[in-house]
Amino acid sequence: MNPILQQFFSYVRKPQPFFNESLTLQEKWKTIGWMLGLSFVLVFCATPLIALVDSFVTPLKQEQFEEILGDLGLIPLLLLVAVVAPILEESIFRLFLKYKRNFIFRAFDRVSNGKAKIFWHKNFRFFYYFSAIIFSLIHIGNYDNSSLLFYVFAPIIVLPQLIAGFTFGYVRMKLGFLWAVLMHGLYNFIIVGSSLLFLNNLIVSDINNEEISLKIETIEMGLGKESILKHYRHQNVVDSIFIKNTKISVLALQLFPTDSVLLKNNKRINLRFINHHKKVDAHLIIAQELKKQ
Repeated sequence: MNPILQQFFSYVRKPQPFFNESLTLQEKWKTIGWMLGLSFVLVFCATPLIALVDSFVTPLKQEQFEEILGDLGLIPLLLLVAVVAPILEESIFRLFLKYKRNFIFRAFDRVSNGKAKIFWHKNFRFFYYFSAIIFSLIHIGNYDNSSLLFYVFAPIIVLPQLIAGFTFGYVRMKLGFLWAVLMHGLYNFIIVGSSLLFLNNLIVSDINNEEISLKIETIEMGLGKESILKHYRHQNVVDSIFIKNTKISVLALQLFPTDSVLLKNNKRINLRFINHHKKVDAHLIIAQELKKQ
């Protein structure tokens, strides 16, 4: 096994409040690279468990969280996830792991004749695990679920954040606070960047025949772009519908006001529909296709 990974797994089994080693800049970057790679491999392995919970236990909903991110432009979004969030979260959850930055315990130390420092070092394993667990559980707030089953399976749902908490904590202790912020920022940037590249315009329906042309794309993030919804009629027959960066619920208010399923769906889509055969029921076709996807 790679020495960096071996040291990480040994550290997680028995966390220590300090490292007695001096690393070159190249060695620090190498550590960041291996930790990022390990994080993504472990998260990838945890994904099927989360998918099982989503499919068979309780559907995992993130509509409010996705709406907040979706309303941001590209630059504000990247600044939030790659700069602002890492600085805030590392400051809250891992800055205190180094005793010289643990201002609360140091304050107690002044009135306890050093007993607070002794207690901290003796129980550091608990504080290391605690920081990772709390960091993961706080991300339950990303979801809209509130059922009992959701909270029962919460440890599985937040596995990616728990894994990240352990790796970020290790980097914080081994390399320092700024390196933990850097790794956290790179981790978030890679996840969001991958979503934008591979998932942001995912074609879920593409029909082209003598009667209709229908293309539907799902959008993970709206990136602050304008929402467009236009539909054209001729003698009460829908000729065409053009939609960009619009929630299904908004579309449903205009075209399917009695469809409770679509009215509750806040997924963003692009949609292009052309009615070649004027007798085709456009509403029925589009509604069925949206529900199917």
